[in-house]
This record gives sequence, structure tokens and C-alpha cells, in this order.
Amino acid sequence: MKTLLNLEDENVTITQRVNSLMEDPLNIRSQARENIEKSREKQKKYHDKKYKTKKNFQIGDKVLYYDAAKEKQWSGKLEE
Repeated sequence: MKTLLNLEDENVTITQRVNSLMEDPLNIRSQARENIEKSREKQKKYHDKKYKTKKNFQIGDKVLYYDAAKEKQWSGKLEE
């Protein structure tokens, strides 16, 4: 990943660095775009590793069904 600040080059003054940044905004944008794309790919790779694809069920398969609405129907009358 390229950085916009060249910290290894100690011979460049701050004013020289600012001038170079002001003169070359297209290069900076392209570097930023490349860094964003690399970051997106890396994040997608980790996301895809963590989450698996949905399972395809066939007609007749037995599945466990959870109905959250039934949980909210509790009236509280039978609680001690």
C-alpha cells in the first residue's frame, strides 16, 4: 500500500511536500482509489471467510422454525 506521505525521505521539507501534493492531485486520487480497492478486497475476503452461504432446503426437509412474534405475546399472568 502506498502512502501519501513519504516518511522515509528525510531530505524533503514540509513546504516541498505540500507543493508536490498541490501540484499532483490526480496522482493522489489514483493512489487513494487503489488503496480503497485493496482495502475492500481484504475486508471482503475476511467477511466471506466468516459468513457462509445460505443452505438450500428442498421440499420435505425438516427444519427448525423460530417465530419471534410468539415470544412477544407473553401476558405475564402465570408468572409467580
